[in-house]
Amino acid sequence: MISRAWLRASAALAFACSAGPALACAPPPVDTRTRSELDRDVRRQFDAAADLVRVRMNATANETRDGQAVVVRTLKGATRPGSSIRIHTMPLAACGYGPAPRGTTHLLYLNGRAPAFFAPLKPDLLAILTRLRLLPPDWR
Repeated sequence: MISRAWLRASAALAFACSAGPALACAPPPVDTRTRSELDRDVRRQFDAAADLVRVRMNATANETRDGQAVVVRTLKGATRPGSSIRIHTMPLAACGYGPAPRGTTHLLYLNGRAPAFFAPLKPDLLAILTRLRLLPPDWR
């Protein structure tokens, strides 16, 4: 027969283990690429993107609803400044970038499909794109 104390301890342990949300993604791996391999991969990613645009969020995007953004500047591709695009985002717990608040600006790759996925380019990637001269000198 199972004792009540054991049942209480088991229930408490199960509750404690499930009290917080589980993260859906693992920590990023250590990047062991050489500089030339990294440059090659960044160039391939840039070449694969249909567009690279700076957008300003007109309506907040979060995990429950898509947002709206207006293209402020096109750095690559044919998307015209002033174009309105729908933005989809994912929560941080699902390895996304979280919400895209109204009024914020971001650089995004576009793949030609709607809605655009919210994955703003990080400063280290922008530094590589600038060093490779894939961005115009006045991109900021």
